[in-house]
Order: sequence, then structure tokens, then C-alpha cells
Amino acid sequence: ICIEKIRGALIKELWGGKMDLWPDDNYLECWWEIWIDGGSLNLETNNLNKSKCVIECNKLGIIVEAENFIIFPNRQATIIKASINKLELLMDELETITEIDPPSKAMINYGSNERIIPSRDFNLNYIQSSESNIRVTVIDTGIAANNPFLRSVIAGNGLHNVQGDDKPLGDSVGHGTKVAGIAALGELSGLINRNVILVPYKIESVRIPIDSTGERMAMWGKTIIDSVDIVEKCDNDTKRIFNLSIGAEGRDNGEQTAWSATIDELCYNESKGRLFTIAAGNIESTIEGYKNSNLINVIDDPGQALNAICVGGYTELDETLDSIGNTVAKKGELSPFTRSGVAKGAIKPDVVYEAGNTIWNGNEIENWGAGISILTTSKDVISNPITLSSQTSMAAPGIARLLALIWNENSEYLPTTIRGLLAHSAYPTIELAEQFSRDGKIALRRACGYGVPNIHLACRSAKSNVCIIDEGEYEYFYRTDEGNIIKKLMVYDLPWPKEKLLELGEEKIFLKVTLSFFIEPNPKVATSNYEGASLAWEMQGDLEEEEQFMKRVNKNNRTDTDPTSGYTNEIKWTIGSMARNRGTLQSDYVEMTAAELASCGKIVIYPRKGWWDNLKDKKSKKIPYSI
Repeated sequence: ICIEKIRGALIKELWGGKMDLWPDDNYLECWWEIWIDGGSLNLETNNLNKSKCVIECNKLGIIVEAENFIIFPNRQATIIKASINKLELLMDELETITEIDPPSKAMINYGSNERIIPSRDFNLNYIQSSESNIRVTVIDTGIAANNPFLRSVIAGNGLHNVQGDDKPLGDSVGHGTKVAGIAALGELSGLINRNVILVPYKIESVRIPIDSTGERMAMWGKTIIDSVDIVEKCDNDTKRIFNLSIGAEGRDNGEQTAWSATIDELCYNESKGRLFTIAAGNIESTIEGYKNSNLINVIDDPGQALNAICVGGYTELDETLDSIGNTVAKKGELSPFTRSGVAKGAIKPDVVYEAGNTIWNGNEIENWGAGISILTTSKDVISNPITLSSQTSMAAPGIARLLALIWNENSEYLPTTIRGLLAHSAYPTIELAEQFSRDGKIALRRACGYGVPNIHLACRSAKSNVCIIDEGEYEYFYRTDEGNIIKKLMVYDLPWPKEKLLELGEEKIFLKVTLSFFIEPNPKVATSNYEGASLAWEMQGDLEEEEQFMKRVNKNNRTDTDPTSGYTNEIKWTIGSMARNRGTLQSDYVEMTAAELASCGKIVIYPRKGWWDNLKDKKSKKIPYSI
């Protein structure tokens, strides 16, 4: 009995989930996510610990699959099915288990109304598709490739199944076809008015085994790795935006999981970068809890991934065309469906997009209908190829579509820049700002991130606006001639026309700065940061001498007689450096006079330490970035 109590205490010390998720029955077979020592930094130890784990699990009759391990720099993770009793016995044999978590329970969560909408009102001739090396990859339930609205936009080799291309490639439940419709065509109602929809890219699909119950267990991070691998092996020269409109219940504190860390690893891509859009997740819409409920319900896993673009929802749809009642949200306000809440270490969601509205008819909430829902494609290709849908499942592919359009206009740029241009064009609507005016700036950012992107502004910023773009790789370590390892600052001398700005004097100037980069994750290592290293930026104030500015951003520039703190920036940024210099997408803006701007001559990008500092071999490490 004493040994069993000791075992029980030890296993609970490793538990990273809520205690109300802990099974009451010690002999009930449950799924667990286990983390063990060994990672990519020491493959010999990694392989040894992995092999021993599989062997011991097989001896105890514990379900485990060797190919389901996800490897990070210092840790590896997998899922197993075992009772608490068997798990305790496994720990007797394995000293390498470092943490036990509840596995991500992924499911499809979306609203849809399978009403019949006459397709004769839509002119397919106004869909103009062209060949391109840009694709939006929909990782979902598949695509109904025979849908007449999608035939011309699906890539020739664009249908896959993560379980093998000999498995079904079509849409199993309909969700993926709805997502694909938004990713390819946006909202379809414009076709009624004979608006041309240009699709200068292609759509492709990877069908994954997911349903609406969440009962199917998988190492979802490994599923996404395999999905990315399938399409990139098929055509590696293509520029892709991966969309994920599925998720699992997130952690209350926004903690990273194996799934979200995998997304971060895929986006880092050995410093080459990848683009992912992920739905923030949905709540059940109510009339009384609207706005507050949206704020307190945290975003779905893996939306907390730092490198991905997490997409929440707002709405412009406020017409009650076939229902009696009032819309819950006003035009331009937060969608009643969207999740938000605190994501650890970053502003999340990053942006918001159309997610639909709801109606209160006096007795209950109506979640969809004409005028409040989004028109998209359906898997019922014969009798009902168009349907109504809503929620952040539709908002995420809307942002993926914008990224594809931006990349098509600016094909020379890297993923960091395309992502940065999206955020650079985003602002909260006037209605969103008013909706959260009494709640403060923090609540506004939790609700909508940087706001609603503007495709025309994003492309114009890259082409013809007064906009300076620089992209590259930040070299985290480099050696001096003496052999010392140091970290450098990236100092930008801004080519302001100082004399012209002084002539303009009190004329107001609007300035925005956006920094986009990708970090290398290392989850579940208590002695170091999650990020290999991260970056942040600061700008010289209008009353700040260059020497003081450099002392403010780099303490190594300070002498023994200089104060150790108290250096301030007089620029009144909208978000502020404390709030914005988190995560991997950092954007802020300010309005100042031309004369004040004339003195703001420098921007500095500086590093923030992470687990790279603990590497024994301080080889040069790279952070891809764009400013």
C-alpha cells in the first residue's frame, strides 16, 4: 500500500492538466500524452529512450505507436493508452518520463445550415482562375472536388489523404469543402452581382481522420507534420499557406502543447519559414454573455502557437433577411462566436476576419441565416453546391486567401514579410474600438489582436506607399576576431527627409512599424525559455539623443556612471512596447507631428535570450525576420 501511495504521488507530480481531468478509476484505460527525455540535440539519447519506452509499453500491454513520437530539441512526446495502474508500472521502468498531460482532443466545431440555395443565381464565368506557384493547403476533412464552384481552382495534383492516397480523397463530412470555398473564392454573394472573383493561386487538400465527436485520438502534431510532408514532397517549389480550421480545447493559461509546439516548429522550418493560419475556435453564442464570454474563453489549441497566424472573428453581416429579431453584434463588432482570452506570451488572436453573426428572436439565439451567415461551397455538389456557414472555421481560410493574394502581388518576398504585411495593414474597426472603449486597450487586443487586415493596403505598402521593408536572418551568435561570442543589434538609420519634415512643422504624420519573425521552439524544458531566442524593436524618441537611445536599448553601452534603469521613450505608441514586444508578430502605430518625426532617426532590433543561450556549442543560429 505504501509503494502504491508513493507511485500515485509521483505520477500526480508529473501531471500537467487540470485535476478534474484525472480519472477516478485506477484501472480505467485512458489516453495520455507523455513527454520523455531526448530530442534532436542528442539523437542517440533520443532514440534510446524512445525504443525503451516502446518496449516497456508493449510488455505492459500499453498501446503506443513508435511512429507517433514528435521530437523537439530536448524532449519528445507521444500518446499512449493505459490505466493509472499500468502508467505507474511504466514509470517504475522508465526514469525518462518528465511530464504527463491530457492529449489534445481535436474535433470539428462549426456552424452550418444545409439549406438549398439556387445556384442558377450565380454565374461561374465570373470565377477567373489562373496557374500559379502559390497554393492554399486546406488540412481538414477533404474537398468535394466536383463542386462546380471549385473545379477550376483545385490544383491538378491537389487532393491527398494523410493515411495514404489510396484512401478516400473526397470530403467526409462537409467541413473541408466549406473551408476550401472561402480560401479560394471568399464570400460567394458577390457572384450574384456579377463581381469578378480573381483566383491567382490554387487550392489543395489533405484529408485527415477527424470528426465532430473528438473521440478519435491521435498525436495531432504528427498528423500535421505528415500532412505538410505529403504536399511538399509532391511539389516542393510551391509557396504555400497552410490552413487549419480545427482545434482542441485550449489551456486556461495559454500554455504551449505538443500540437502548438509542432506548428511553431513547422513555421520555423530550420529558419526558412512557413505560413499557417489557424482558427481561434468558437463558443456557443448567447445574448447576455456576449463580449464577456468571448473574452474569457481561451483560444483553441493549437491557436496559441507563436509563429502561426491565429484568426478570430468579427462581422460585417447585420441583416436579418429571413428571420425576425435583432442581430447580437452590430456591424463591425466582434463576432458572437469567436474565442479570445489570454494566450501566453503573445497577442492572440493575431487578426480577425468575417465569422458571421447571430440573431436574438426574443426566445432563443439563431446561429445562421441569410444576411448573418457566410455563403460558401458545399459537399452536396448535385442538389446543393452552395450553403451557409459561419464561425472562425470560415474566418481562418479568409485570412489564408488574403495571404495568397498578397504573396501573388509580391512573389519576391519571404514568408516573414507576407505575414508582416498582413499585420501591417490591420486595424480595429471603429465599431470594435468603441465596443471595447470602456474595457481598455488590453481587452481590445485580446478580442481582435491587431484588427482587420486590408488587402489593398497590404499590397500597396509593398508596392507604392512610403514604406521601407527589410528582410533577412538575424545572426544570434557571432564571433569577434578575438574569438568572443557576442549578440549584435540591428540598427536602422531611417532615411527621413529631415528638412522637408521640419518645413511641414505641425502637420500630422501617421507612422506604423511591424516586425515579423519565427522562433525555434523547445517545449517542456523547465530550465530554459520556450523560444530559442526572440526579437523586439524600439524607435528613437523625438527628444532623445542618439547616445541616450543606444544606452536605453543596450545596457552594454552604459558606463559605470550611467544609471542602470529609468530610460524612457517619449513616443506615445498606441499599443506600447510592453504589450507589443511579445510573440513573433509585433506591430504598433502612432500619430505625431512632422517636426517630431524628423528627430526619430533610428530603429533598433535587439535580441531576447532563450534556450539557445544554454547550448554548449555556441554556433551561429538564425532568426528569419522582416521589418
